[in-house]
Amino acid sequence: MLDDNDRARTASVNHFHGAGPADPRLYHLVIDTTRPPVPATVELIVVAVRAF
Repeated sequence: MLDDNDRARTASVNHFHGAGPADPRLYHLVIDTTRPPVPATVELIVVAVRAF
């Protein structure tokens, strides 16, 4: 079921945006959350939101 959902999302993004969902140009903010601890990640998001 998850694979079907991922395929559908990828097809939708490709159809409407001409790119894959991993394309960072589609997003305002991209954070690799595998490295910093959760509190630091949350702080990055809060700072970014306040900047807009």
